[in-house]
Amino acid sequence: MNLILQIWGGLFYLTNKILFAFSEGKPERKKIRIIGWIVFLFGVPAWVIILISHQDWIAASIEAGGIPAMLLGLYNTFIIIKQKMVFLIYL
Repeated sequence: MNLILQIWGGLFYLTNKILFAFSEGKPERKKIRIIGWIVFLFGVPAWVIILISHQDWIAASIEAGGIPAMLLGLYNTFIIIKQKMVFLIYL
C-alpha cells in the first residue's frame, strides 16, 4: 500500500512541477498553470497519508499546509483569466 501511495503522490508532484516549468513566464499559458495546481491538489492526500502512517506529524502538517496556498493560487489565476475574457467581450 505504501508503494502505491508513493507512486500516486510522486507522479502527481512531478507532473505539477513539469506543468509549472512550462507555464513559467508565459502569460498565455495560464491554463497550464491551473492544471498544475489541480494536479498538485490530487497528489497531496497520498503524501499526507504516508507521513501520518509514519507518525511524522510535522511534515504531514507542512504538506497539508500547502493546500490553502494552492487553492488561493488556483482562484487567483482563474479570476485573472475570467477578467481578461470579460474585458475582451467589451472590446
